[in-house]
Amino acid sequence: MPRAAQKFRIPPGAAGGIDASAWRRLARLVTDPRAALPAAPAELDALLDRLRWEGVGAVVARRRLEAGGTLTEPQRRALSREADRHKAAFAATMLAFERLLGLLAAGGHAPVLLKGLHLAHCYYEAPHLRPMSDMDLLFPDLAEAEEVQRVLAGHGFTSPYPVSSGSPWDAQYHLPTLRDPQNGALVEIHGSLIFAPRDRRWRAMRPLLEGLEEIPGLPGRCFGLAPEANVVFLLAHMFEQHSAEPPRLVALADVAAVAEKTGPAFGWERLGALAAGCGCAVPVARGLALAREYLGLPVPEPLLERLEQAAGDDLPYTLETRSAHIALQKLGNARNPLVALRMGLQLLAPPPAHLRQKYGERRHWPVALLYPYRWADQARQLVRFFFRRPEKGRSAPFSPADEARAGLAARVTGEEP
Repeated sequence: MPRAAQKFRIPPGAAGGIDASAWRRLARLVTDPRAALPAAPAELDALLDRLRWEGVGAVVARRRLEAGGTLTEPQRRALSREADRHKAAFAATMLAFERLLGLLAAGGHAPVLLKGLHLAHCYYEAPHLRPMSDMDLLFPDLAEAEEVQRVLAGHGFTSPYPVSSGSPWDAQYHLPTLRDPQNGALVEIHGSLIFAPRDRRWRAMRPLLEGLEEIPGLPGRCFGLAPEANVVFLLAHMFEQHSAEPPRLVALADVAAVAEKTGPAFGWERLGALAAGCGCAVPVARGLALAREYLGLPVPEPLLERLEQAAGDDLPYTLETRSAHIALQKLGNARNPLVALRMGLQLLAPPPAHLRQKYGERRHWPVALLYPYRWADQARQLVRFFFRRPEKGRSAPFSPADEARAGLAARVTGEEP
């Protein structure tokens, strides 16, 4: 493997929050429609559960059913159920989306669609193949974003989660999540990408908004990121914004879908320039190297080398220390000391409802005890961060649940880890 790709790949064994050998077997089901499936119904259902968690269950079900081959009747029924599940979920989402667009159009608002909404309509073989848990809409004008939030609140949309006090844009890139009272759909109104609007790093991300493309065939006027900007955003979202969590295969499938649908017009050089200019060389290089290794995406080696130079030695920290690293980065990049102070107070003393949600396993504890528990946990993370071993690019071992999923993947494919 070329040196640049090697630098950003998942090391053998448990790393990056996933098991490389298990991920390879799961990725094979995405790329090879005739890959063997387990015969036992329970093991097949468990495998489909895992693929659904990875965000690629619909893709595998569709491709395997179309390939035909030696499917048994139980396998065919299980795959058909999986496909029907995703079709039904997408149909429900589209009904909610049409209602949402109607409310926005009445006020003259034209959103930028992010992630699932954009990808499903523009890049996947069929829209229902890209699952989504919510609808992400971007309004780079913060005043417009707040106006849209008020409009939706006026139509009965409420937040299902605890809402923090203070300025919403200090540490968050979107306003509080809203739920549609008619259908239960979740909506997030974004004001920026990856970093909060009052984070100094957001200014470098603004070039991603250049060359927005209008999305045809929708019941209202909507826009999407240009293909290269979309790939930078998607990989930064998974490997920077959510780098404290295990990555999922859907991020690589998204990138492959964008590059393949765009075809020869896809600008790899422009992608590299955007990633380097936005300060996202590390997450983009890591994601592209993984997409090439696991899904066969034809990423040019010179691009990875260029991103390696832009990244320098700044490789991701371990999952165990990444949460502390993200918090410190947010504080250090706050637009001014007042914003940093508000963020610090919010980290130390969030509303009681937030603590109840975050520490649900201690729901019987008095709230007064949850605060010192939180401070002790934060202190532990900071100590681990500052005294971490200099082993950049690797991560903490699998959790027991991840180990169980890895073992399952080995059993259902008939291969040893």
